[in-house]
Amino acid sequence: MKIRLIISTLMACGLVLSQTTQANQGASDFAHYSFPLSVDADIQPLHQASEASSDEYWFQATGKELNKGVEISSTQSGSLIRITRGKASKGVNPAAKLDKALIRLVSRKAPNRSVIGQLVSQSQLEKSGVFDRTVAIKTSKKDSKGPLLLSTSQALNADDKYMVSVKEKNSPYRLKLSLPSQTYGKNKRVNATARLANNGLILTADEVSATLIAPDGQQSPINFTTNNKGELAFNFNKPQNSIAPINGLYEILVKANGKDKGLSIKRNAKLALAFTNDTARLVGQSLNSNASHAILQIDVAKESRFEVRAILYGTDINGESIPVMETHAAQTFKNGINQLELPFNADILAQSQVSAPFELRNVRLFDQKQLGLIDAL
Repeated sequence: MKIRLIISTLMACGLVLSQTTQANQGASDFAHYSFPLSVDADIQPLHQASEASSDEYWFQATGKELNKGVEISSTQSGSLIRITRGKASKGVNPAAKLDKALIRLVSRKAPNRSVIGQLVSQSQLEKSGVFDRTVAIKTSKKDSKGPLLLSTSQALNADDKYMVSVKEKNSPYRLKLSLPSQTYGKNKRVNATARLANNGLILTADEVSATLIAPDGQQSPINFTTNNKGELAFNFNKPQNSIAPINGLYEILVKANGKDKGLSIKRNAKLALAFTNDTARLVGQSLNSNASHAILQIDVAKESRFEVRAILYGTDINGESIPVMETHAAQTFKNGINQLELPFNADILAQSQVSAPFELRNVRLFDQKQLGLIDAL
């Protein structure tokens, strides 16, 4: 979902210059573009919900901790454990490259028995997009459930930083994090939910933390409650002086720990979201009878270049309303009430073989200087 949100916002800058309509003469930066839609087109709702279903968790460990041993909570055999050394900061040496041969992974119940099933080769890591800062191991296919101890006998600097991640692909335990929308404007409150579950059965989370991470790395704690479904509910306001999507996306990170059937379950989940400033709003729309164009009224609070995207529907021979085309148009507007004409491609309309009545749906307003959605009708 994060990829979909990034693609959607990047498209806001991708309009193709086209013919300028009479209503927009004199607006040198006016641009518009139309493309046809099939009857069964996958039309996304105005406010796109998103969900992450996590079968993994991760944490940071120091060189000192890895030398002593860090505990791994395993709920299945054949888990993948990755250890990634920290990146070098300016003037600071990176953490030492780990020697796979010196890594130990044992069961807490049988500390003399290794539960390493396989050391993942460098070529396998490179194929998966992970490079030379990472060492990966798979636990054995049996007897590797429960608490494990991960350590290395390699001499490491005490304050070196490593990220340890544990992925349990076949585990029934998931942390599901949900957002009803990926974009939030002025006075919009974020309402997220999360549930730690075993094959859909919600478990009690003994330890929970949630963090909002800004594009610049700043982190803010998020409070939570438990709703009547037993889910974790996170509610918070848009941050003051929020960073626009053009400069990056925010992330909500939830960590939850629980217990089930004698096992300790740890999961992390995260989702991307965008915060926009309300520089304008849609205050009206009209569509002419032959669907050659629509007029959008935009109340602008701060001058910018604004884009409208909308879908034209027409009536087919069976009397059903079907999607015909999506049109994008953009123009720079100053403060006050402005009108943007949204032209529809006559050739696409003719080829669709639809007729009146026509309807305009999924009308969205973007601020291209923010690269974000700011209003919708």
